[in-house]
Amino acid sequence: MKTLKTLIILLIMTNGLLHTAAQERKENNDYVERQNYTETISGLSEDCTLEIKSPYGLINIESGDTPGQITIDMSITIEGRYWFVKEKSEKDYSKMLKIKNKRPDKVTITNKMPEENQSFTTRRGHNYTGTFSLYYEYEGNRVTPVITIRIPKEMNVIAEQKFGTISMPDDNMGNIDISLEHANMEGGNFKNLTVKSQYADHITVENIETATFDAEYSHIETGDIDSLSAVLKYSNCHFGNVNKMNIKSEYGHETFKNADKSDIINIATKEEE
Repeated sequence: MKTLKTLIILLIMTNGLLHTAAQERKENNDYVERQNYTETISGLSEDCTLEIKSPYGLINIESGDTPGQITIDMSITIEGRYWFVKEKSEKDYSKMLKIKNKRPDKVTITNKMPEENQSFTTRRGHNYTGTFSLYYEYEGNRVTPVITIRIPKEMNVIAEQKFGTISMPDDNMGNIDISLEHANMEGGNFKNLTVKSQYADHITVENIETATFDAEYSHIETGDIDSLSAVLKYSNCHFGNVNKMNIKSEYGHETFKNADKSDIINIATKEEE
């Protein structure tokens, strides 16, 4: 059976976001509709801070080419039977992405799924290429939100992520502060990285100049670190070469490439009583 496709272009500005939609019918008689929302914010200062609050979904942060500018793309994929896709496609998903402040020194983005979807079963998938997915499922019908934000590599980022994944660029020159709850993180190199996590299945980053971790029930893997400060509880951590560190570990497990070097000092581990 041939796949039937219908393309709908909507030139509608909703909350400042340009909205487009495309629908296709699959061979198993299920339907897929993809909706996209885009906005560009310019005139930002070099020390601008991007603040992100996201209770669900996948957030991809990528390096942009234009100084002082960020671009926000939100993609919504609706999959399932005709009645489900028809009902969900009539919703205005731009309302789940709120962009405020928009000052030269600060932009705030809040992602919130409609309340009716919060009772759906959440499922997280991780493959070995380092990509993640999360979606809301009800009897095989799914709504999948993905947000992609392109920023200058010098931009500061403060992000809160729950029940999802945040992916950072290859090179991060700003101050990066990430809070994770039942969420994952991946990224490249960082100048200054702070991560607070609870029940993070997967935190994987490369080399860091200055790193601060406050982790509970989390799994952390890093490359080399110049300066490391960490409070770790019930966590499994694998670090590369570390020049200097101050770590308090409670019922956790840590490994280091250069753990036998004399310049690694002040490791305090609380033993089980």
